[in-house]
Amino acid sequence: MDDIEERSQAFLRKVEDSENGYIDVYRYAHCFALDCASHFLLGKMGTKSIEEKAGMEIMEEMTYHSSLKNQLLTLYLQPLSTFFLSLFPKRSTPLTNTYILSSCRHPPQEPHSLLHALEHASPVLLETQNAAEILDHLAAGIDTTGASLTYLLHTLSLPSHLPIQEKLHSSLTSQPQNTPESKEPSTPYLDAIITETLRLYPQIPMSQPRLTPSSKPRIIDHYLIPPNSTVSVQAWSLHRNPAIFGDDAEISFPERWLADADRVREMERGFLAFGRGGRACTGRDLSLAEMRHLIQRIYTQYRTRIKEGYEADMEMEDQIISSRPRGQECILIFEKR
Repeated sequence: MDDIEERSQAFLRKVEDSENGYIDVYRYAHCFALDCASHFLLGKMGTKSIEEKAGMEIMEEMTYHSSLKNQLLTLYLQPLSTFFLSLFPKRSTPLTNTYILSSCRHPPQEPHSLLHALEHASPVLLETQNAAEILDHLAAGIDTTGASLTYLLHTLSLPSHLPIQEKLHSSLTSQPQNTPESKEPSTPYLDAIITETLRLYPQIPMSQPRLTPSSKPRIIDHYLIPPNSTVSVQAWSLHRNPAIFGDDAEISFPERWLADADRVREMERGFLAFGRGGRACTGRDLSLAEMRHLIQRIYTQYRTRIKEGYEADMEMEDQIISSRPRGQECILIFEKR
């Protein structure tokens, strides 16, 4: 939690140093996500992309192009993808790869880092295996949390949501445990806002195929599912099902998560922002901790609003697995309370 808190304070310092309080929250939310994830994975060798150029360049390399999409197209659409991709200049991630390999050659002696755990794993893993594992976790933890924070901040900054922003501020400042020094800041209303953001803007919105067990068929809601069948559920569609979330399922309404326990339990059954079961997202707790910390720190001290005359392109763009705001920019104004 100390690393997340330190990175939250770095974000606020960037706000304080900004001209007229303008901040591209898309850029710096992704920096924040990279820094938090890399500190969890690599300890003190984690990046400081909010304030350092080297880390910023790694974030840009991983976030501002479609390397993941290109890799998946190459894998699933041979040979057409090879031809079409050959028409464009290649874009790899040399800065990221060099950074991770260098970190693995000089592993931190910090028991809480994932790299330390990998270094002491049994059987012993190769250096390249450790690097591949670290890269997988890093790639999974940047665009997802970064985009979620961007959507959350943008939504709260809409004129129609300023009352929600004020209600959040009141909930944060009315509870003693949510002082700037508190280690795990949260309130039910903050959690409701985060959950509602993840419902409307799930960062893995598309179908995720799963293979049914080969042992026997299954009957689900009166439908027979044969063994070895590929099935999938699309979070985007499920999260907007009015039978689960009500007739207002298309709009942001955090209070729906503060309803009676039975109603919330039913909605949680239809909530797949982090997946479910044995294949659920292993970074769930880290991502939620990052969002809780940063949002608490921001709205305890600031109001945010959209710059007059500015319209961010927040349409969700398909990245095959993950998604992101199409414009890859979201300028907000931060006003000190």
